[in-house]
Amino acid sequence: MAPISDSDADSLFRLERISQWISLPPASLSNPLPALCASFFSPLLLTYYPPAGGIVLAWQDIELSDEPPTPQPQHPKPSASRKTSQRASKRAAADAESGISESEGEDGEEEQEKPLLLKVVDEYSAPFVWATATLLVFRPRKNAWVEAHLTTQTATHITLSYLNAFSISVLRNHMPRDWSWCDSSAGGAFSMTGGQGSGVGGEGYWMDKEGRPVERAIRLRIRDWDARFEAKGGRGFLRIEGSLLEEAEERDAGERWEGERRTAKAKSALKASTSRAGAQEGGRANAEAMEAD
Repeated sequence: MAPISDSDADSLFRLERISQWISLPPASLSNPLPALCASFFSPLLLTYYPPAGGIVLAWQDIELSDEPPTPQPQHPKPSASRKTSQRASKRAAADAESGISESEGEDGEEEQEKPLLLKVVDEYSAPFVWATATLLVFRPRKNAWVEAHLTTQTATHITLSYLNAFSISVLRNHMPRDWSWCDSSAGGAFSMTGGQGSGVGGEGYWMDKEGRPVERAIRLRIRDWDARFEAKGGRGFLRIEGSLLEEAEERDAGERWEGERRTAKAKSALKASTSRAGAQEGGRANAEAMEAD
């Protein structure tokens, strides 16, 4: 299952040669290849497939065999036309030495196609066959930068679409601090550094530091991702979290947000303590007044 060598090692798209032992319904014995494509490989599209380690985008070069396929070398093999021409030239030279004509040599070396044998296990009605295919796989990677298109904007996060197929969420904490939220219903704006409005409301949009709505195409960094395969439904799940900040900027922003949270928590605790102390002091004063009476 080693990925085919790619010119761009940092690419999120890989080619995987995968082999699977698959059962073939008896009704499909006359056309096994189209049946396996429709029943097994096509349902894998746009789902997370654990053997490939990513989301399957396409498949090609499907081969059926009755034996487990042997691992292929990483270096490219000569093309079929090249091998055929080499074989023909060698055969012509050998025939010339032995005095055999070209037509006789071709007739004598014709190879009959080997039949495909399927394996039947016990009383199970569907036989099994090895199916091998090359899969185009999308494999996200942490801290990789991609360009996605903005689809949803709220005061707490934005959602972007990558390749018009995968959703990426970016929380407010991972946006630039000079961005501000403009609430269309309230007519106010919420700034990441504080300002008018609460930042929670109805429809609105994000504005950059120059006060213009953010562009639809945004370059972002993949912070984290998680993929799961649901065996019951046969479908995969993919979750991608993004950030518009560099790693260093994100660390600074995280420390800043944590400091602000602790400060707000300390102020709230101090206010509550002051209120309790005032209530206790008032209670003692009332008790002393009652004793004096």
